[in-house]
Amino acid sequence: MNVSFGISPHFPELAEAVNQAMSMIPLANRMQIANRWQLNSRHVMQSNPLGLTPEEETWLQMHPLFWQP
Repeated sequence: MNVSFGISPHFPELAEAVNQAMSMIPLANRMQIANRWQLNSRHVMQSNPLGLTPEEETWLQMHPLFWQP
């Protein structure tokens, strides 16, 4: 989601943990959170809309053209 949290620069591990946790929230859940916070869908970054695992995303990046008609 395109949201910001105020975290002290004295706690870089916390900032990284929050960023990592936010990136792991599935799109459907991010949309629910945005609705609860009365944000519209443009506030939800739609990265990984298919819910791919990191390994699947890496494979796709390494094989950008894996099917050709």
